[in-house]
Amino acid sequence: MRFSLIFGLLIAALLGYAVYWFMLADQIEVAVRDWTRQQREDGVSISYDALEIGGFPYRMQVELRNLRIGTIRTDAQSDGQRDWRWQTPLLVGNVLPYRLDHIVLRAPEPQEFTVLRGGETDRSYRLTPDIAQASLILDDGQIERLAIDVSDARLSGSDIEDVALGRVQLHARQVETQGQSATLELALQAENIRYQPLSDTALGPVIEAARIKGALTGTAFHKGLSLLTEQGQTPGSFQLTDLQLRWGALDLDAAGTVGLDAENRPEGALTTRISGYNDILTALQHARQLTPEEAQTAQTALNLIALTAGRGDNTLSLPLVMRDGDLLLGPVRIARLPQIALR
Repeated sequence: MRFSLIFGLLIAALLGYAVYWFMLADQIEVAVRDWTRQQREDGVSISYDALEIGGFPYRMQVELRNLRIGTIRTDAQSDGQRDWRWQTPLLVGNVLPYRLDHIVLRAPEPQEFTVLRGGETDRSYRLTPDIAQASLILDDGQIERLAIDVSDARLSGSDIEDVALGRVQLHARQVETQGQSATLELALQAENIRYQPLSDTALGPVIEAARIKGALTGTAFHKGLSLLTEQGQTPGSFQLTDLQLRWGALDLDAAGTVGLDAENRPEGALTTRISGYNDILTALQHARQLTPEEAQTAQTALNLIALTAGRGDNTLSLPLVMRDGDLLLGPVRIARLPQIALR
């Protein structure tokens, strides 16, 4: 009798869980369709050929086949403006039935990103990853944290040759501030990036490591994809707390603030530390980008700057300034800065 009661309770619990799972699957399908409709009202088109929900009994797995996302404009809005399209044959989302605030996404097949002008393709890019996944942590239905991880990928496009990506990771976290602009804390890390055209440079075709950490003001997760359709809407500034670059002989660290000026050119100042600049000059000489005399002159000048700063360890500290369209390393202008197209 006791065994029959326990068995009956177990069967009832399993049936109850099954009912809960299928009700939740229906709710998720409705939520996806409602979110798609809301994004369309905000100027972003989301379409797909099929929506399937599986994974019973351990998880909720949502599969979107031939997913396409892009901006929508009227004829009056589209004149001279840039639009974008992103598409992938398959996007898979997983969530646990008892933890709906954590969503894991996978895009295991090639992805295409296209920039259009006047309805015609302006530029297009293709990403072919071995692993491409994202993790979203929600708080009251809004994204609080985002992590993207892409490994062993190939990137090619209209204006770049084939790029091999060892691993690229992006972490973003919404910071709640009262009475201030919305802020996103960002961290980007890339490892073993190979771009063959860089073989002709002194530093070589492989960037061993690049890390950027900072805070972006003036934007937030809650603005959603509609932020990408708002013309001229840009963050106030990017507070760079840490930048590291290991590329051939170059060992660079920097920190500072970067934003855009009135003409959408990078503007700000960074404090840089460059280690092993003698090795960089040697590499430039071997690459025939400097003559022996030019390399010697540059090394003497840099040694004097390092000594003036109280350093004699082959480490150079200089301000990197972006101002009025110029990029200056110390007092020397080394490049012109382009306008960043926002429309």
